[in-house]
Amino acid sequence: MPYKIKQCVRNESSEVVSLLLSAKKNNEDEDIATSSSQNDFSEANNIKQQRYNIELVIPQQPFQTMEDILNFEKQLQEDPNLFASFEMELKTVGKKPNFTKNCWRKLLVDKLAEKLCWKGTEQNKSVRSLSTSKSIRNAAISIGIEEDEFIRNTKSFFQFAKNRQESKEKYK
Repeated sequence: MPYKIKQCVRNESSEVVSLLLSAKKNNEDEDIATSSSQNDFSEANNIKQQRYNIELVIPQQPFQTMEDILNFEKQLQEDPNLFASFEMELKTVGKKPNFTKNCWRKLLVDKLAEKLCWKGTEQNKSVRSLSTSKSIRNAAISIGIEEDEFIRNTKSFFQFAKNRQESKEKYK
């Protein structure tokens, strides 16, 4: 294709894109944006399911309450196939160096993470013995993360949950 034609096509397509973007900015409300992001998420899940041939277990939205995570825990403990599928799906979440944090972010909102910690206290429940932690640990080790690094990253994730939550509220 000659240079002038390519340039013309690029210019027209960039004009169309800019018109669409400006129309989108002017006309879209939050519902449309939300449905669009949900469609993108569903499409990504479909691709993930086809590529890795796994049952999708990670929730579409992170858990909001302690009851939600404990129910999920119970399901993981009762069904070994679900546990294995969860572990396989975790491997698709990301790579080093933020793998552990990304896994926890997929599962928990910061407000819930504030109520959890590695060893447990009177106020906070321990995640050390949860099936969820075991799955994330196994997935992390399988992609080359040392167990010490997994523990350090998990502790850090829960330790700074309150700071992340405060920062989000501050910038709203």
